[in-house]
Amino acid sequence: WYAASVSAPAGETTTFDILWRDPSIQPQAPEGLAPAVAFSDSGLFAMHSSVTDPAGIHLYGRASRFGSFNHAHADQGHFTLDAFGEPLLIDAGYYDWYRSPHASSFSRTTLAHSTLLVNGSIGQRTDDITAKGKIESFLHSDHVDYAEVQAAEAYPPQLLESFQRQFVFLRPSWIVVFDHVKPREKASLAWLLHSLEQP
Repeated sequence: WYAASVSAPAGETTTFDILWRDPSIQPQAPEGLAPAVAFSDSGLFAMHSSVTDPAGIHLYGRASRFGSFNHAHADQGHFTLDAFGEPLLIDAGYYDWYRSPHASSFSRTTLAHSTLLVNGSIGQRTDDITAKGKIESFLHSDHVDYAEVQAAEAYPPQLLESFQRQFVFLRPSWIVVFDHVKPREKASLAWLLHSLEQP
């Protein structure tokens, strides 16, 4: 169903088509699924106005115990937002090859994600399995979804005592993000958002 919902550029075949498509199985939309879910083991969560509507509102976030090691990015507390059929807030950068200069110096760093920089340029530790985040609380109801994450441990230890980020999705179309940050010493904070178009 998902592969049929996402169109590949003209003339291109998706990996899904080559490896997994089984023409004997009729695609079925995931009707009846809750529009919000958190996976505390992997540290991922999603909130949707509708799971099956590509023009709906879709917020995805990460706060993972797996840190920024190997393929994981330095993006604890990060989120993306798709709405009205468009990617509004995105992961910046691109993946050209594993450990490429661009991927290592930008795409995998905090700078390329919608989270915080401290004192102008200090982000989360890269290539560090101990640079962790955590989903501390998650609630789903018919009218509101709520996620609370902690990401201070992902930064160098002397920087932040706490970086708590709260996401509230008020159905059908309001999203509010609250940040509660306690630096260990006086600090400046940069709140990063990335988009394909100039906001």
